[in-house]
Amino acid sequence: MAAPNDTTNDWEIKWDITSADQDYKDTTERYKTECSALCDHRGQENMFKMLTAGRLMKKPLLLYMVDSYSRARIEEFQKNPKGQQLSPSLWMKKDEHMQKLTNKDETKERAMGSAVNTFFSRFNGKIMFNPPSKINDVLQPYAQYIDSTLSMIKRMVKPPEVYHTPFQVDLWIIPKGIYAKNEDQDDDDADDDDDDDDDDDDDDDDDEKKQDDINALDIDSHLNDVVHHKYTKTKDARMFEQFKQFRAEVASIKEFPSNRRFCIIADRRKDAKPSNADNDISQGDAVGDTVYMYCPKKGNDLPDDHLPEKYLQLTYDSVLPNSDEWTAKKGDSNMFLVSFHVEAADEIRCYLYQRGQISRFYPSDIVNVLPNFFVTAADVTETNKEAIGINGQNNDTFVENQKRTMQMADDDESKKKIALLPIVADMKIPDVPFEKSPFSAKNNDD
Repeated sequence: MAAPNDTTNDWEIKWDITSADQDYKDTTERYKTECSALCDHRGQENMFKMLTAGRLMKKPLLLYMVDSYSRARIEEFQKNPKGQQLSPSLWMKKDEHMQKLTNKDETKERAMGSAVNTFFSRFNGKIMFNPPSKINDVLQPYAQYIDSTLSMIKRMVKPPEVYHTPFQVDLWIIPKGIYAKNEDQDDDDADDDDDDDDDDDDDDDDDEKKQDDINALDIDSHLNDVVHHKYTKTKDARMFEQFKQFRAEVASIKEFPSNRRFCIIADRRKDAKPSNADNDISQGDAVGDTVYMYCPKKGNDLPDDHLPEKYLQLTYDSVLPNSDEWTAKKGDSNMFLVSFHVEAADEIRCYLYQRGQISRFYPSDIVNVLPNFFVTAADVTETNKEAIGINGQNNDTFVENQKRTMQMADDDESKKKIALLPIVADMKIPDVPFEKSPFSAKNNDD
């Protein structure tokens, strides 16, 4: 792992901002207009102080704080999966870079921790690592879709194509099914003494009702009045080539996808039964999926001077056209969504949405985090083995092989081929500004 870049001195935060300051008032007014989800509750003064400080610095201060905290939660969970999860206030105490930024001042620590906590209570809650229901599907095609989308984006921002940034791509993969566990789950963060309330709705979803809803969901009917491109996933289908066909269909939108968001849905419900033993797992069981590319009717525009959190607002507002139920905020386990925020070729931020919750996403999460959301061999019992089938076994095999390749030297290409493609170890999501900031303890899995 690369050592973090200590650029703390480049991040001099203005701490004496008050709600009476004109800069604070200007910031709140702009966010009310462009990111309304952050402005709908009381008790948000610390958050808007951080947003104002970020605007004065011309840096995405709050977003980097949230991203750094999200990554710290994942690291803490990997060390202690059964323990209580890391709270913003405890993170402020434990993180050496946050300690440098605040000079170990408790008032500043409280302000930053409170701002992070408020963010999660406004947009989306913190990702639950032990959810009460799991995706009953094979993990590998999800990795393939993420890899394909990332590869498509990289081709879009580099010669000879070069589509102008910024733009956003939201990838929603609809699972074959959901397996609801019976035991109670306790994944609450440790008690947090921040001023702002944490309104996570971790367990409010009625998974059984939502499963009925997703089974009845007709994607085509929702896209009837939306320009879209539909195709069936085949072994030879390449997402970038499909994008070029889609782009030709939206030719009326000048310089598309610049300053736009477009969505991709990979619908895996074609066969609600578990994967069978005869499946060619090397193909990831994705062949036959129905894939859609479309421009949403709502939350489509991304101006050059957008706020850093504007991407999140767009996904918060709408994912599926003509529906208020299937959004990143309201979706259940069936809303497996990965959002790519493309500021530049070397500045791509990626976020995972699950159950109305959010976390900054790195490729290594495919093997270190996602298996917690999917059935594994450990979930199989005599009573559910028919429902889960061999999905759990396939997922265990995929993760084990991927972890093997991640431990290999970069020049050991021949041995890497023992893993099932895609090779997670070779996936990179470049975000140079974040990597150079004091908020990045790791250089994005390098």
